[in-house]
Amino acid sequence: MRVRLTDFYPRSLLRRKLEFFLEEDVGFGDFYTDPFVDRRVEGRILSKDEGLLCGVDVAAEVFFLVDEECEVERLKEDGDEVQRGDLVLRVRGTGRLLTGEKVALNLLGRMSGVATHTRALVRRHKTMILDTRKTTPGLRLFEKYAVLVGGGRNHRFTLSHSLMLKENHLAVGGGVEECVEAVEEVAPFYSVVEVEAKSPEVFREALKHADVVMLDNFGERARVLLEREREEVERRGALVEVSGGVDLSSPPMDWADAVSTSAMITKSRWLDFSMEFVPLKEGGS
Repeated sequence: MRVRLTDFYPRSLLRRKLEFFLEEDVGFGDFYTDPFVDRRVEGRILSKDEGLLCGVDVAAEVFFLVDEECEVERLKEDGDEVQRGDLVLRVRGTGRLLTGEKVALNLLGRMSGVATHTRALVRRHKTMILDTRKTTPGLRLFEKYAVLVGGGRNHRFTLSHSLMLKENHLAVGGGVEECVEAVEEVAPFYSVVEVEAKSPEVFREALKHADVVMLDNFGERARVLLEREREEVERRGALVEVSGGVDLSSPPMDWADAVSTSAMITKSRWLDFSMEFVPLKEGGS
């Protein structure tokens, strides 16, 4: 099933973020485009790379912001494969479209890179791949959407989206049981409780109180521990998540219920796209 960014995120908020990016890029004015704003042009975005496409609707929204009456034709959709030379998007309008070129291409390249790397992780580990909150400030919306396009899942969008007790919470709160009881008093009734375990002892204690237990930085020891405690895990009905240093070089982790990693954000490379503009004849649509 294909997903669109606007299926689960308000278009109004998306546009506010894009307006900020345009403001950042334009500065005090796009003096080099101003002389051509009354001319009719056609812009074409081309792929210079191979990978999984993501960010077509975002690029289109950028152009609508700089020229609200422009015409956009999507030749490819998010989730499509792209090869070098593929035509991705065509847009027609005024010369104002030139102002949106770099923001559109930057987001398209970044998001496609994250989607492509996510897909590789999913294929490598053959289990649920979760992202983290280690995202580029200002780009979380776009990067997490790209994870979905790549076949991954979003772990949590913000701190408010689940009850996740990490090592520092347990240190401050006095232990697993005390921390779980404290947060359950203020959490929404639908919240899932997850506890991070950095030792076998904390893992066994977390199984008594949590819906999800994260084995963090255990490496190969995680598989061994899970095999040893499989009966108790099944009896408690808990899910086991593995995290810490997981990337494309790690052994497949299909024995875990889920793997959380920041690799799709921190280790992905951009896909390269270019844009070319041509003038349209007077009256051309």
